[in-house]
Amino acid sequence: MGGLRALLLLLAVLVSFGGCFWARDWVAPLPGWGGPFSYWLAAQGAVLVFIGVVAIYAAVMNRMDAERERDSADELAEGPHV
Repeated sequence: MGGLRALLLLLAVLVSFGGCFWARDWVAPLPGWGGPFSYWLAAQGAVLVFIGVVAIYAAVMNRMDAERERDSADELAEGPHV
């Protein structure tokens, strides 16, 4: 589980710092705005990646909770271990 957390955190850090940092080199100003279009796309894509990271983490945690709940129910059904 710690490996998944580390991987998702690394992905979030790379996207938040790396994506926007490298996107500034691909400057294509928008007409009327003057800002770099690629930077805007990278920023919007980063939000989508963050949503994906949260969704993956939530799905894994839900699966782990269900497994623990099932294991607890099985232990209770077996009765006391005296």
